[in-house]
Amino acid sequence: MFAGSESGRVGRDSTPPALLFAKVESAHVIAVRRNLIPHLSERVPMENVMKSPNLNSVAEYNEFQYLLLGDLRDLLEETPDESTRHWLLEVLNVLVNLQPQERQLQEDDGGYLSEVLEEFPSWNRQVMRLHLRKLQLDYRLRELRDRIRQEKSYVAVADQLSCELRDWLDLLRDLHRAESALIMDAMLLDIGVAD
Repeated sequence: MFAGSESGRVGRDSTPPALLFAKVESAHVIAVRRNLIPHLSERVPMENVMKSPNLNSVAEYNEFQYLLLGDLRDLLEETPDESTRHWLLEVLNVLVNLQPQERQLQEDDGGYLSEVLEEFPSWNRQVMRLHLRKLQLDYRLRELRDRIRQEKSYVAVADQLSCELRDWLDLLRDLHRAESALIMDAMLLDIGVAD
């Protein structure tokens, strides 16, 4: 029988305390610190303000990534200045630093989209194409983060980099939709076969 996504889902009542703390401390720290302590970027070193949490499942990773992506979208709407650059780098650093942890969590679960391949091994080509897109997006995010980090004047290139980050977000959304569609197809076919 197909192992649906329900088994790994973290519900509102079952969210581990460590993940709740990580969400409050990392994903929403931007809004609090930017609004309540506007001079923070002058007093706090640029690195390691936000820490990458230790996540225990792919579902926890997906939930945390969703929050960070929301913060990233919000930051792209901000006025492009050095403070915005600082917080963009904080969010991008956490997203990039979580990439190896995501890969390890997926490997611990049997590999990328293993629930699909277990039931339909002949779908290997579709899964490999999606996995390649995922790896390319991971690499592109690291490139964008490094460019923002290395720019002498972020304000001068903010429009271009913001546009590229929005494009990256759109491509990531498209990938997530393609992954979900493949999982749904596998679930529906598995249910149809079982009847």
